[in-house]
Amino acid sequence: MKVLKSMLMVSLGLVIFFSCKKGDTGPQGAVGEKGEQGARGIQGVKGDDGATIFSGDALPVATLGKAGDYYIRKTTSEMYGPKTDAGWGKATSFKGATGANGAAGSKILSGTQIPAVSLGAIGDFYFKVDSYQFFGPKTASGWGTGVNLRGATGTANVLYSGWQSATMVKDSIMDGTTVRIGHLAAKGLSTTILSSGTVIVYLDYGGGIFQLPYTSRAGGRMSTISHHPKENRIIVYRFVYDGGNLVALPAQIMYRYVIIPGGTMASLKRKGVDLNDANQVEAALKSE
Repeated sequence: MKVLKSMLMVSLGLVIFFSCKKGDTGPQGAVGEKGEQGARGIQGVKGDDGATIFSGDALPVATLGKAGDYYIRKTTSEMYGPKTDAGWGKATSFKGATGANGAAGSKILSGTQIPAVSLGAIGDFYFKVDSYQFFGPKTASGWGTGVNLRGATGTANVLYSGWQSATMVKDSIMDGTTVRIGHLAAKGLSTTILSSGTVIVYLDYGGGIFQLPYTSRAGGRMSTISHHPKENRIIVYRFVYDGGNLVALPAQIMYRYVIIPGGTMASLKRKGVDLNDANQVEAALKSE
């Protein structure tokens, strides 16, 4: 009986299994209606055009740009604008006012020769590199006396002047002789040098350099140019031999001088030291 029930249950299950298959696909439903498009928003107000900055080397032409634009002229550092309906208008300079011209500065020239009177301008300086002499400031009379920047070397201290012309030229009388005189500035010429030193003067008239006194037949007449040292100046003078009219001291004649102070050797000689005996000289110098 139990077996019969079991078989019935199995048979029922098989019937149910084979009778429950997948059904057919049903028809597609209808497409839904599309919704209505929303209304378009209101367009905003157009903004003002921005300004444009142009640039160039020439003046801005009237057809360039629009009202409100700017223009930079690079060659003159000027700005035009804002442009109006009337045009570009007057430029505004980026540069400030031009300052007043400054005074011309002095120059420091250099070389190995005594400075010529034609060299440099008034107020300039000159450095003689081989002797460490410094001339200046130059004046209308010339370079004057050089200052030794190296300092004293023993007791020599020889001074050299630059070339200069004579000033205050006039006729005068020296030792009963009528002469034509001129003056040379010589600030280094002291009373001590006048009493114990030596002054040498040279002239240059364009035909060479000669030491005074200098005798020549200028204009076909014999005459001599010599010098007379005084404190801080040297008098140059010219006299003639025939007793007639004086011969001029032309302004183109240039002069320079050498000042040699008295030295130790002269005093040693006065003390009786044999200058040819090195031992005596050395001992005398150590006792100075």
